[in-house]
Amino acid sequence: MPFIYWPSAEVPYEIPKVWFFSRWVELLLLLSIIFHLPQISSKIFSSSVARITLIYTGVVFITAIIGVNFIKSLIGNFYRSDGLITFLHIVGFYLFIVFFWKKDWNNKYFFQTIAFSNSIFSLWIIVDAVRLFIFSDTQVVNWWGALGGPFGQPVFLAGYIIVTIPTFIYQIKSSRNIIRIFWLAGLLFNLIALFFTRSWTAPFGILVLLSIYSFIYLKRRGRLIIGATLLIAFISISIWYMAHRPKTFVYEGRTRIYLKMFFSSLKRPLVGWGLANADFAFDASHWPVVLEKDIYIDKAHGSALEVFVTSGVFGLIFYLALLILVIKRLILLSRNGDFFYQTLLVMVLVFIIHSQTNIISISEEIIFWLAAGIVSREK
Repeated sequence: MPFIYWPSAEVPYEIPKVWFFSRWVELLLLLSIIFHLPQISSKIFSSSVARITLIYTGVVFITAIIGVNFIKSLIGNFYRSDGLITFLHIVGFYLFIVFFWKKDWNNKYFFQTIAFSNSIFSLWIIVDAVRLFIFSDTQVVNWWGALGGPFGQPVFLAGYIIVTIPTFIYQIKSSRNIIRIFWLAGLLFNLIALFFTRSWTAPFGILVLLSIYSFIYLKRRGRLIIGATLLIAFISISIWYMAHRPKTFVYEGRTRIYLKMFFSSLKRPLVGWGLANADFAFDASHWPVVLEKDIYIDKAHGSALEVFVTSGVFGLIFYLALLILVIKRLILLSRNGDFFYQTLLVMVLVFIIHSQTNIISISEEIIFWLAAGIVSREK
């Protein structure tokens, strides 16, 4: 997924990823129906995660139908293709994992594949950085010096790296000798690539990762030391940000986006505005003043707020229930010291935290749904 893009397309990065993902899911489901139909059992839906997922899917579908623009809900936003069609493909991917995921894939393929691909595209970012900053190559795609590589948008790249860094920790701990050195090098490449995104996700995400790992693996004294260190780092970063933030009012700032979206969601609190209709919600409220010509915003820049805006309070309830159930199942599966599920838990926690702070790529989103599918299959 991270490597999929189409340079000549009008939207060259995210839309090709969505298109490839959708065709891939269709192929998986078709082959599964042809060759493995007898293996499909309704017993899978005894899982509370699976039941909540299906209810949440139903709520999203119904609220999209009665939303302010069903056609747009169906197709999605121009820059993202994030409508019902894509959402149903995501649910289809989840169902494929529920029905056909094999437990021996946990240790053999999953984290190894992600970490290896991350190493490759991180080298891509580093090469782009050398071309841009040393050789002044103007053909390197960048956002005022920030690199996005195969994701185009630097914040998409930063989010995906932060969520998948735990795969390197897993590989490093599970490997020996020269193989371990390879994964250590891959982790270093990832951190360097993260730096070149110039995104606030980088320092914030590293703090979150360190906090979660210290809470899981350190004893009380170690947690206190790491916690105090991280708190000092967080305060220092916050002070630096306050000192360097724009002094003028930023119309596309987070505060304005969040408040306008929230005020608009209160106008349709039960059923929301419909999937992918956050732009209608943004235009429906004014803060702090009425503007004759406002900026265009098509996402709420936070997944929970996005669900509330588009699917109403019922969508939000089942969305939060889904997150809580996935975390709960991963905690239970991790209690016996299973490092696979501990790593998956860290990834899901980082995903949930990061997805509340920014728009995310579909490459990052399917990590969560894959995890949800895996825990739905476990007893």
